[in-house]
Amino acid sequence: MNVVVQPGDTLYSIAAQYGVSVPALMQANGMERPTPLEAGQTLLIPWPLPAPTPLPTTVPRAGGQQERRVDLLEERNIALQLEIQLLKKRVSQLEQEMNRLRGRMTRQELRIDRLPPSTR
Repeated sequence: MNVVVQPGDTLYSIAAQYGVSVPALMQANGMERPTPLEAGQTLLIPWPLPAPTPLPTTVPRAGGQQERRVDLLEERNIALQLEIQLLKKRVSQLEQEMNRLRGRMTRQELRIDRLPPSTR
């Protein structure tokens, strides 16, 4: 499903409206980092998705200085959340590599222990 960005829309507001996560929305649209949206821009909403939930009419749209600051803070928060996810993935990869190297080291130590004392 495609949606056309309206003035004041943010990744956060569109994700909330369509019941998807911001990272899923960014991934579906090939975004590595959150970027400000432009009115008229088309975004792909990833599937599966529930029926869209309209935003309350009392929510101010971006346009004022305070709303723009909120939008920027939301986008920065999203960027930090994505960075945390990437760092957690990298930590997991490093832990796996460390475990692999520990196993390799243990096997090498066992081989050394089996060598005759004169060759160690």
